[in-house]
Amino acid sequence: MDAYYCILYYKDLQKALDFFEEKNDDEVYVLRIKTLDSKLLKDIKEKDIVDEIIANAIVKPNYDRNLVLTLQNNKKAKTLLFHFSNLHEIFNDVEGVRQPFSRSGRSVYGSVNLFNYLYFAVAKDKFFDILKLKEALMRAEIDRQAEAPLEDNIEWDNTDSANADEDDDTD
Repeated sequence: MDAYYCILYYKDLQKALDFFEEKNDDEVYVLRIKTLDSKLLKDIKEKDIVDEIIANAIVKPNYDRNLVLTLQNNKKAKTLLFHFSNLHEIFNDVEGVRQPFSRSGRSVYGSVNLFNYLYFAVAKDKFFDILKLKEALMRAEIDRQAEAPLEDNIEWDNTDSANADEDDDTD
C-alpha cells in the first residue's frame, strides 16, 4: 500500500473547517492550509504508517507546500463533496493524489473546476466527525476513562480526627 501524509497545525485545519461550516451555500471552496512536512510512503503496511511518519518526518516551518481541501455543500443530497491534495505554494505541482489529472494541459487541482471532473462524496456530518479530531480524541479519552477500572489509591487512616488533639504531644 502507498500512503501520503501531511503534517500541519490542527488549529489551522480547524480554522479552515470553521470558515467552511459558516458558509450556507452550494459554492465550491478551495482552502489552502500551510503544511510543515509531507511525503509519499511507498509499499508500506498499514500498521507501520505511524511509526514511519514518526521516524522520518521533519517539521519545516518554511515548508513550501499546502494541504488543499476542495469542499462543496450539496444541500439537496445532504452530502459534502470533497477532495484533498497537496500543492506547492507557487507552482501547480500536485502531490498526494493517486494520479495527476489535468484538462487541456492544465492541472485542475486547487481550482473550483476540479469538481467538474473529480470528487468524493460523503454525509456532511460524517466528514466533520472524521476531521474534528479534537472532539474525537476527547470522546475517545472519556470512553477510555469510563472503561478503565477504578483504582483506590487513597490511603485511609482509621484514627478518629476528633481524638487527634488528645494524641498531640506538642504542648
